[in-house]
Amino acid sequence: DVYKRQILLNGRKTRLDKFASHSIRYAYGEEVNTLRALLAQADLVSEGLDDILADAKSAPSSDDIQAAATVISEANNLIIFAGGEGLTATQSHALAQACSNLLVATGHVGRVDNGLIMVWPGANLQGAFDAGFHYAFEPGYQPVEMPGLNYDGILAELEAGNLPLVYIAGADLVFDSAEAEKALRATSGTIIVQDMFLTATAELADIVLPTQSIGERDGTYTSGERRVQRFYAAIEPMGESLPDWEIAQMVGAELGQGEVDLGAASVFIKLTKAAAPYAGLTYQSLAVTEEQWPDVGGEDLYYGGTAFTNDSGSGMQWTAFAEDLSFEPSIQAPTHSVPLKASDGEFVVVPVTMIYDRETVVNKTDLLQERVPDPFVMLNPADAEQMGLQSGDPLEVVINDQLIHVEAALDAGVPSGVLVLPRRLQTQGAPTSAMLGALRKLEAVSA
Repeated sequence: DVYKRQILLNGRKTRLDKFASHSIRYAYGEEVNTLRALLAQADLVSEGLDDILADAKSAPSSDDIQAAATVISEANNLIIFAGGEGLTATQSHALAQACSNLLVATGHVGRVDNGLIMVWPGANLQGAFDAGFHYAFEPGYQPVEMPGLNYDGILAELEAGNLPLVYIAGADLVFDSAEAEKALRATSGTIIVQDMFLTATAELADIVLPTQSIGERDGTYTSGERRVQRFYAAIEPMGESLPDWEIAQMVGAELGQGEVDLGAASVFIKLTKAAAPYAGLTYQSLAVTEEQWPDVGGEDLYYGGTAFTNDSGSGMQWTAFAEDLSFEPSIQAPTHSVPLKASDGEFVVVPVTMIYDRETVVNKTDLLQERVPDPFVMLNPADAEQMGLQSGDPLEVVINDQLIHVEAALDAGVPSGVLVLPRRLQTQGAPTSAMLGALRKLEAVSA
């Protein structure tokens, strides 16, 4: 039974716990250290790991970690799914490195049913990174000679007035972040926004470029399993909107960077030449269908999200670097994680992503809005009792100088001293990563 071999590491209890043979809890901020402790206890098959092993053995262990390490050592196959709940981009990178170290050291790389899958918070983030949407990497993860600024660096330079121009595509930074709004309002540079709607960020722009929705255009996306699949236009485009790629190429053409491609297929050909993992893939091959499991849309009664048979293509999976016979896996010590320690009266506030929220795309859909809850925060019943709180009470989460109004939701799966705060249920309604904050009870106002 596959579920008997599932190890779950998380800072809180989730619905996956009922399927796990081993559930390990860590304090938020101890993600990497927990992986290091697993590595220290597991049976290693790779050689030359003395330094890494010495680093791993400095991480605190437990009986649960030792038991899980035994399962990993005995496993023929191992797949690690790594998320990023409460983590910054830097912390997420360190977690991925720690997961990779464990896979390499235990010999679970370069083979079918083994490896690392990143659980991205949004669709096609894998494809975006593959294509070079990163300040330090070109397409195919080739390092650039002169790395640019990361997100925090961009905001800092904007606020300091050092950037003459910022180009924002498909992101409503003002809705998400008070820090981003402050930086955009402070800059004297030109702001260009490329989006489907006149978002809060677009309202601050000097130039707005209207884009098509995914339903109005053709293209490809790549899942966390590295499977590249096609999607097709379902409706006619509205107004004078254009696909994102075409707008970017039109701007590039004005700057002397080549001509605009004829269609998404031409863009994909360029991607296969620029990104080594995509070499050998063709637009036509992505449209080929094959027998798949579960039997979605067939005679099987299993419902996999749609009742339609897939006739638009099964896509193709690009080969992981570790599958190349000439690939020599190497590991390096990850940046050690530091747990957040709350003082008296403080909580660790952990932002989480929900499927249905009040981001502009969902907010424009009345049918989906029926499923979006009012802003709330989850806390442990013991913490609620100590503060005299009940479910539904109006509260105020205080993070630095920001006040976030929510309702109380009691959840025994949330550790004591932690607040779980869903993102995008309101403007600037949660931090971008785990932070320390306070909680205040508000007086209910009668209608």
